[in-house]
Amino acid sequence: ALAGFILACQDREEGGISDRPEDEADVYHTFFGIAGLSLLGKCDLPNKINPVYAMTERVLARYHVD
Repeated sequence: ALAGFILACQDREEGGISDRPEDEADVYHTFFGIAGLSLLGKCDLPNKINPVYAMTERVLARYHVD
């Protein structure tokens, strides 16, 4: 249900994800929408997203964040 809602908020013409279907997409909701889809296993990103920091594991390792 959550993945379906996120995908319904996607702007297929301009790109991005909004907070509600038919609203304008923005960077904030696009980032967390993609992160959410990744955590749900619904999109394949090259680097795994850490759910605590909302950053990739690669970035966290680079800055020695445990």
